[in-house]
Amino acid sequence: MCYDIKVSLERQLKIARQYGDPKVIQEIEKTLLPLLNPIEREYYQVSGFVHPEILVLKEGDGIVPNLEQWGLIPHWVKDRENANQIRNKTLNARSETIKEKPSYRDAVKHGKCVIPIDGFYEHAQIKGKKYPNFIYRRDERPILLAGLSSEWIDEETGEVINSFSIVTTRGSDWMRQNIPHEDDREVRMPLMLTEEGVREWITIEPDDSFEDYVRELSLLTHKIKLNAHTVRPIRGKQAIPNSEHANEPFSYPDLENTLFD
Repeated sequence: MCYDIKVSLERQLKIARQYGDPKVIQEIEKTLLPLLNPIEREYYQVSGFVHPEILVLKEGDGIVPNLEQWGLIPHWVKDRENANQIRNKTLNARSETIKEKPSYRDAVKHGKCVIPIDGFYEHAQIKGKKYPNFIYRRDERPILLAGLSSEWIDEETGEVINSFSIVTTRGSDWMRQNIPHEDDREVRMPLMLTEEGVREWITIEPDDSFEDYVRELSLLTHKIKLNAHTVRPIRGKQAIPNSEHANEPFSYPDLENTLFD
């Protein structure tokens, strides 16, 4: 699954400038730039369960950058209480079932988006213990995640919340070998796009060929070269929320050998 990510705000702005029109970018910069100081507001490691506001790319007048909260709220949710409950269950959307699931059906038709990140965190399970890892592209380019986006209106207050979910797929051989799970839980990973595939994902129609298209994306995801290393705890009492050292390599004495080449 993908519940923790690293997002460079400066990189978000760079990608926003690449795709968006200047007026939209100016509005986004007003929101993002204040977060660059103090340094503690950088998203070195942020959990989806706190529903951070992240830049996504979606269809509009061309490809439009927008700031949205992580944890998709379907448009049909009636009240804030139900919205808060469902968004913790929609951080990830399984690619195999997004056309059928009520939470995602409309988003597949009208709300596909792309989430640019620096990397993501996943726990390996070894000898009954869990070890957090930071996973990133070997070429250190941004990871472009396929996502689904939805607009929800609070009927009581009129507030409009734009939110998203990260689409996931079955884990690659690399993920299974390098981020092992000793229990029976299926290894998953985010569905990743190439820069050339951004526009196609955002605009493609969910017709009869959509499932084949998603399977092809999964195969392409498995071919993207990744690196990983163990990091400091990101859960529990030892974790330091959003530490600037979150993605730095960290060794665990009880791991006899390095996990990765």
